[in-house]
Amino acid sequence: QLLTGRTRLPQFALREDGTPKGTKPSELGEIPEDWAVGFVGDVCDLLTGFPFPSSKYSDSGVRLLRGSNVKRSCTDWSEEITQYWSELTSSIAQYELKIGDIVISMDGSLVGRSFAQLRESDLPAVLLQRVARLRSEAVSQSYLKEWVCSKFFTEHCDSVKTVTAIPHISPQDIRSFKLLLPPSKEEQSAIATILSDMDAEIQALEQRLGKTRQIKQGMMQELLTGKTRLIKPAKEVIHE
Repeated sequence: QLLTGRTRLPQFALREDGTPKGTKPSELGEIPEDWAVGFVGDVCDLLTGFPFPSSKYSDSGVRLLRGSNVKRSCTDWSEEITQYWSELTSSIAQYELKIGDIVISMDGSLVGRSFAQLRESDLPAVLLQRVARLRSEAVSQSYLKEWVCSKFFTEHCDSVKTVTAIPHISPQDIRSFKLLLPPSKEEQSAIATILSDMDAEIQALEQRLGKTRQIKQGMMQELLTGKTRLIKPAKEVIHE
């Protein structure tokens, strides 16, 4: 609702004269009158990684962000899948990643579902081939991330990915994705903040649910094996 403009945040819903803003038709359906439709390629700088030769990987240094490090909405730097480049030199400086960069894995069964927005804890790192990096000056990075996280991006990738043993998408496939653009970064960021807060609440609830299920499983194990016995309540004595 927020990404499509069907629900408008109150502080952005009125014109200067105080009257409610209307809608207009677009190729993506009815949208707010002051929003626009744009391509990712028109509002973002998209860079794909460098083909660092695996024979020159190092035991330490700068982390290489590969497709296997990109999961659904997060990065995974587990020891068994993390590789390093000895040092960051001027020849590979353009592949250095920054806080806020959005990275998208371009290969695999979860293509279109493997993406992340980088945090300080992800750095320093450099971009490896078959991973795309999105960086924008025109659009709020957090707002852009919400579109990449959305079902619209997943459906777009499903429609353009190759039907092969290992599905993949191209840089042009990402650039051709259409999104809706509120006129100001202020509104874009406000929308992204609300959606991010909702995601955090959902994650907290899922964690609580997981812990509750673990407690239930443990209790079932105790009860079904007889390690824990139920105490039969004493009969109530009725005094005449």
